[in-house]
Amino acid sequence: MVDSERKQLQLALNGLKSKHIDNVSIWDLHTLVHYPNSAVAAHWGPAFLPWHREFLRQFEITLQNEQPELIGIPFWDSTLDHGLDPRDEFDPRPQHSQPHNVGGPTLFLTYFSRKNKRLPDPSDSILWSEELMGNGSGFVKNGPFKDWNTNVLMPLSPVPIQRLYRSTGGRSSDRLMSPKDVEWITTRKILVN
Repeated sequence: MVDSERKQLQLALNGLKSKHIDNVSIWDLHTLVHYPNSAVAAHWGPAFLPWHREFLRQFEITLQNEQPELIGIPFWDSTLDHGLDPRDEFDPRPQHSQPHNVGGPTLFLTYFSRKNKRLPDPSDSILWSEELMGNGSGFVKNGPFKDWNTNVLMPLSPVPIQRLYRSTGGRSSDRLMSPKDVEWITTRKILVN
């Protein structure tokens, strides 16, 4: 995503946060629709993927109404920012060998790699910079979403939070998806609702 596209997205998101219907921002209305209490069938069952696909399509249209030049919602692979799993360490064994001809004798190039190519700590990600999402720990005080009000009760929050708050790398319930989480979800054979 180039700077101009990112700026359009940030303007669109802030536009949704600043426009209200019956004293609730358009952003908060989308948030409320996504809550488990509002969308019971959207989580923990076979409707998960189609429901979220439609939700994202409608959200994208809403963003494009705010910023017509916006191409779409960018993809973010949160597993890259998840942080290293302490069980994953450097693996010194060759991961791949293949012959490589450089015009003379054939050489075998051996590649060594880390099992994980992620950050040691998710809070180290550039995502939590002032240019992108703003700080990743505590109340968001910089970046394009600084000082956002959270007018709706956040699910799983022990107390009502009035401002946008992040705990990147904090509580386990606040962690980003890991590759192991994705693998677990995509390899489930039995879905219990």
